[in-house]
Amino acid sequence: MVRSIWLVADCLNGGAHQARVYTWDLLAFADPLSLHRLRKALKPLRADVRLRVIVEANRLQSPWENRARAGEVVASDWRECNPGEGYYTESSRRRKAVCLWQGIAPLTPPGS
Repeated sequence: MVRSIWLVADCLNGGAHQARVYTWDLLAFADPLSLHRLRKALKPLRADVRLRVIVEANRLQSPWENRARAGEVVASDWRECNPGEGYYTESSRRRKAVCLWQGIAPLTPPGS
């Protein structure tokens, strides 16, 4: 289940004219089963789009890259500061993300 999709903005400590590798740098919060399904179903359509999925332990994983080649990146200190705006640390750099899509929270039993 994909819970939300976020567009990663420029690095806060990068310059305003810093070159961007990806036009669309996207993060999706999802469970491990959804990541597995994305790996089977999706193929990259454009070279300027990077999708990474955050699953347990804040690991950023790409459904499109070879796991052995991709290396593991950790998104630490995730904080949603305002509705639809969050920040996290990736490779010692603070990153900003803006929510593009928010799913409906799964139903939980009463008293949970």
